[in-house]
Amino acid sequence: MQFMDKPYRNLLREMTFSQFAVRDQNSVLGMLWSFVNPVLMVGVLFAYFRMNAGATIQHYGIYLLFGMIHYTHFSNTTAAAMNSLSGMAQLTRHTVLPKEVLVIGSVLATSMEFAVSMAFCLVLACITGVPITGGMAILPAVILLQLMFVMWVSLLLAAARVFVKDLTHLYQVFLRLLFFTTPIFYAAAFLRNPFAQRMLRFNPLAQLIGFSRTLVIEGQWISWKLFLALCVIHALALWGAFRCFKRYEPRFAEYV
Repeated sequence: MQFMDKPYRNLLREMTFSQFAVRDQNSVLGMLWSFVNPVLMVGVLFAYFRMNAGATIQHYGIYLLFGMIHYTHFSNTTAAAMNSLSGMAQLTRHTVLPKEVLVIGSVLATSMEFAVSMAFCLVLACITGVPITGGMAILPAVILLQLMFVMWVSLLLAAARVFVKDLTHLYQVFLRLLFFTTPIFYAAAFLRNPFAQRMLRFNPLAQLIGFSRTLVIEGQWISWKLFLALCVIHALALWGAFRCFKRYEPRFAEYV
């Protein structure tokens, strides 16, 4: 992989930190906006669904917050990475560098906020009475698995967006559907339709959210067989997405 060569590793590091630094440089709250959005959404969902969808869920506020942090990271990161090649058109057209550096830098920049948000949620859970257990130490592995998931989705979206300009609008519709078909503000048992419950098994985001909730809120160990199976699946998907990206890379400058 060419982007793993030392010069490109340095470029990737600088691009990641530069994108992270300029994200909220003109705002008053700066990086705090990455916390404000999910917290506000949690407040609204908590007020409206606490007595119905969340009636049987312990620590419903933390339950919501984990769901919103996972979903917000996935939606914001993939949407930003999808437009990274067109947003940096000059670099895409006129520079000789592995174009995946632009996508990976965008993903890593937003994922730094994700890691901080997860740590904040973990501290908040302990403050609000969630018992401290050994399973919490496994949370970084879940974060890495989500990063792997987001990475391969971002590579595919970035490559497709170069050739399909309407993909941005279609993806926003998909994200709205994903929000309601993922157990963010309700438990899986809340779904009465057996087909809908079976579909949750094929929702990678639902699996990742479930891992975080199981480790922190329920204080239980996750299924290692399922976790390792998902690691293999996402690793293969990342490999396939990278190969697909490199296959169409020579045509990016022509269409971006």
